[in-house]
Amino acid sequence: MPGPRLLGREPLPPWLGAVVDRLVATDAVMRFAPRVPSELVGTSSQSHLEAAKSFDAGLARRSLVVFSDEAYTSALHDVAAVGEHRVTAKCLNAASLGWAEGSLIPRAPLRVSLTMRHVPAVKGATSPKAL
Repeated sequence: MPGPRLLGREPLPPWLGAVVDRLVATDAVMRFAPRVPSELVGTSSQSHLEAAKSFDAGLARRSLVVFSDEAYTSALHDVAAVGEHRVTAKCLNAASLGWAEGSLIPRAPLRVSLTMRHVPAVKGATSPKAL
């Protein structure tokens, strides 16, 4: 089949307590923002906290990103569903990818992302068998 694809099998690191994400088909920018305490949701403090502590990580096609510790427990992450990403000063590794601030990183129409994460038991959660 023509087009980008995962070539061969690659061993993945142990991922207990971490997120392992393999981005296959396209370059992208992953945004990390702090989890906002429930008492701040909907307040001006929420916007200030998110703006002050958010950052981006550039992900080249066929990247493997692993994050743990505070990035796993205290931050939310996403890759925006956009046609292109604008590189900002908040993209911590832009220079290492050869991306200049202000440049546009086009996204392929198809994004394939393989994600593994450990989700600890949630107090009060219903087991799938009970559904």
